[in-house]
Amino acid sequence: MSEDSFSAAVLLSMGSNLGNRIEHLINAHNLLIEKGLEVQAISSVFETPPWGFASTDSFYNLCLKLTVSTTPTELISLLLETEKQLGRERKTEAGYSARIIDLDIILWDSLKITAQNLVVPHPRAHLRKFVLEPAAEIAPDWIHPDFGRTILQLRDSCPDDAQIVRIGSLL
Repeated sequence: MSEDSFSAAVLLSMGSNLGNRIEHLINAHNLLIEKGLEVQAISSVFETPPWGFASTDSFYNLCLKLTVSTTPTELISLLLETEKQLGRERKTEAGYSARIIDLDIILWDSLKITAQNLVVPHPRAHLRKFVLEPAAEIAPDWIHPDFGRTILQLRDSCPDDAQIVRIGSLL
């Protein structure tokens, strides 16, 4: 990295509920590393029910703590490209659905960002136990810039009553 470059801490959520969920998460993780992202921490994998839609296919979710030297716009483009490489086809109608892979930026340092394809902090992360449980494992003291509370505090007060089951490590 040159003297005029920067780095940022990013909290990323990953999920899959179609096909070989573990394989999709491993492949996403490996592609992100191949594309130059630096993984500082990886949470356990948690099995979670679908959120916002009905499905018999549960999700496997985890969070990554990254150090990046890209802009938010560059990172979201890289994530969308990675999803596409792994076979995700984004639907045009509104609403949630099953997916091979889902990669979401949850937090970016303590910044608030609004861009064409990106809002950070993620606007619904504080309502989703499938994000907060793995995030609390690797970044419990990270303060959410909208609420001034830690990830651990948000997890403990989350209204989501979904059953979250830790199934083990990704790697």
